[in-house]
Amino acid sequence: MKWYLTILLTSLLTISLSGCHEEMKNELRQECYKVEKIYPTRNIEELNNKFPNGYRLNQLYETEDFSYSLKLRKEYKEPLKGILKSNREYEVVYADSTFKCDAPFFLGKFLFQEIALNKEILSKQKEKIEYNWIEGKGGSILYEMSDPIINQFFHKDLKETFRLRVPCDFDMEGDFSCSICIEYKDGTYYYESVVND
Repeated sequence: MKWYLTILLTSLLTISLSGCHEEMKNELRQECYKVEKIYPTRNIEELNNKFPNGYRLNQLYETEDFSYSLKLRKEYKEPLKGILKSNREYEVVYADSTFKCDAPFFLGKFLFQEIALNKEILSKQKEKIEYNWIEGKGGSILYEMSDPIINQFFHKDLKETFRLRVPCDFDMEGDFSCSICIEYKDGTYYYESVVND
C-alpha cells in the first residue's frame, strides 16, 4: 500500500511541477513578445510620442577589433544626447534625424530601426528558455536564428547564424524596459535597450 501511495504522490507532484513549468514558460514568452512595442521603430522621433516624459537608450558593441558602450538620454523637451565610451569618450547628439558622433566605429543607429520582432516571428524560431532563479522571477529566451537584415547590420555573411537573447524581468514596476542581445560564434556581441523614464 505504501509503495502505491508513493507512486501516486510522485506522479501528482510531477504533473503539478510540469504544469507550473509550462505556465512560467508562457509567462516569459508573453513578456518577451512585448518587444514588438519597439521593434520596429524606424525613426527615433517616434520614441518621443511613445515616451513623452523621456527615455534612455543603451548600446554595447564588442568585436575582436574594438568595443564601445553608449548611453543616451532624452529628457522632456531636450535633445537626445549622451556619451560613447571606448578608448576615450565621445559626445553623441541626435539632431536632424541623425546621430552626430566623431567615433569612426560607431554604428550610427540602433537595431530596432532596422528589424521587426513580434510573436509571429519569434514563435517560429528555435528557443531555449533560461530562468533567473537567484535574482527573482524572470529569465530570458534564447533564439537560434539567421536573418539577412541583422547579419548585414553587423557586416556578416547574410546566411550566418547567431543567438538572439531577449531578457525578461517581471519585477519591473511602472517603467517600460525592452532589451535584446545578439551573439555570434566569432565573439561579436551586441546589446541594446530602451527604457522609459
